[in-house]
Amino acid sequence: MTVNIMGVEFPFCFTVHARKAVDEKFGGLQEFGEKMKEVNDEEAFEIICDLAAILIDAGVIRARGECELLGRKYDGPAAIDAEKIKELLTPGEAMDLQPQILAEIKRGHKTTIKLKPPKEKNAAATP
Repeated sequence: MTVNIMGVEFPFCFTVHARKAVDEKFGGLQEFGEKMKEVNDEEAFEIICDLAAILIDAGVIRARGECELLGRKYDGPAAIDAEKIKELLTPGEAMDLQPQILAEIKRGHKTTIKLKPPKEKNAAATP
């Protein structure tokens, strides 16, 4: 997933690295959710910009790692921090990031279980 800030597409990913950063910054995802219910607009902007910066940083790290594994050079943008995001975005643009953040966190937690079909018996059952 990517997120567009000022016309620049940044990799945006909820990785284990991002989860650890969220835990350190907010005390965990559940605590983040509870905090978002209780904050005023100014605090919400701060939290959204902090989360966006965490997901961008994790996305860039993941993209660089993928390029390294594939023997390619990473040519995407460098990560930007929350302060830079706050300097660049209007309050409305910051609030527009919230659904993208929540969608990426949900996508990052998605688990897929692949079931194998039952094995067929090779021999016919004997009476």
